[in-house]
Amino acid sequence: MSVTVDVFIKFNGSKSELTKILANDFLITLAKKECWFLGFIEFGLTSRAEDRQYFSLSRNRPYDYVLWGTSYLWSSHFGNAVYAHPVIFDSLAQVLAAKLKTRTMYSVPDWGDHRRYRYIRPMKRNKLSCVVDEKTRKPPK
Repeated sequence: MSVTVDVFIKFNGSKSELTKILANDFLITLAKKECWFLGFIEFGLTSRAEDRQYFSLSRNRPYDYVLWGTSYLWSSHFGNAVYAHPVIFDSLAQVLAAKLKTRTMYSVPDWGDHRRYRYIRPMKRNKLSCVVDEKTRKPPK
């Protein structure tokens, strides 16, 4: 059994630019054969042009790219580390929204869970909160 977690990204640049940002800032390399984060998350990056079916739901339409990661629950070698996968991707969605100054969405299709984040320009009163949850309009907890 496996769990796939998606991070949808609204990004106006090319796929190679996004790949370079992921590799330089987050150490996520898509061309490597080894898996990321203790060797148990397998990555992929898909654009809207490559797979229109991935973006067919109405909540996925505003995004240009999806960074997906799959972890395999049958791997007893990693124990409870596999449960960190959704938490890592949720955090990654928040950090990408701030880094790229755009909108992102964390989604676990198997569980029906999703959260949208967007970057807001910091003001004097909220210098530390640059990312807000679109549903609650507050910084994520």
